[in-house]
Order: sequence, then C-alpha cells, then structure tokens
Amino acid sequence: MLYNRNWDNKTLFSDFIPWLLEQNPNEEYDFTNSRNCVIAKYLRTKGFHDPIVDPYVYRDGQCGARSPLPPGLNDVANGGEERRTYGTTLKRALAWQSNS
Repeated sequence: MLYNRNWDNKTLFSDFIPWLLEQNPNEEYDFTNSRNCVIAKYLRTKGFHDPIVDPYVYRDGQCGARSPLPPGLNDVANGGEERRTYGTTLKRALAWQSNS
C-alpha cells in the first residue's frame, strides 16, 4: 500500500500492530537510528521513500513536512530499559491500543 498524504495518523498507523505480528519477534532494532527504527521500517512499508522519525514526529526525507506521531507511539517504540525487539514492541503496542 502506498502512502497517501491525505491519510490522518489513525489511518496511517491502523495496521501497525498487524505489521508487528508479521515480524520476527526476537529481532532487535535500533531505536536511536531515526532512519532504521521500528517506526521508520513500518513507514517504508506504507510507501515512504526515506522516512525519518524524531521523537514525536516523522517525515519523508530531510525536506518532508513534519507530522506528529500518534500520542504514545514513541513510547511504544522506545521501550525504556526493555529489550527493543519486535516481540516486546508488539506487547507494548497492544497495551497502547487498549488504552487509546
């Protein structure tokens, strides 16, 4: 599915959890790499060519317009002291979804 600039965040991130279910739950990712964190990898599957994720915002490339991440999604990706794997992120995302 290609990115549509008319989508709102709820639409854009509506299948984040199903996407996480397709990932290797033991694979780790680098949260601090703004072009290769879990959210950037997800945005690539949505048609972004060069997603960049900063705390609480994302954009497509250096000159792309900044859009806010849905509230709480940065915390889901970060995980604090917990290992940053797709499996632990899925658990946090499910908790995030149930609290939204």
